[in-house]
Amino acid sequence: GHPETNAPCQKKFLRDAREYVAKASPRHIPVGLVAADSDRKENALYYNCDSSNDKYENAEWYGLNSYLFCDGTVDDFEDAAGLIALEEDFKSYNYSI
Repeated sequence: GHPETNAPCQKKFLRDAREYVAKASPRHIPVGLVAADSDRKENALYYNCDSSNDKYENAEWYGLNSYLFCDGTVDDFEDAAGLIALEEDFKSYNYSI
């Protein structure tokens, strides 16, 4: 697919789903999305960016299908370069990952 077409469409779908759940459910049910691990930082920022005053616009959580190489010999977080890079990319994100 084409990110410049798909992402705005997905964000509108997310917005509509959040509004529907808010109106239809007697309790709060967080709505978010899961994305492949491509353009990780840009996608996280896009789905967390307010482009309007619409309270339903953004994801309440963001799932990531991360395809980082895991080194089974690493015992300390400081040595887990892939995990550190992943954490760094989401420092400015406001919702649960």
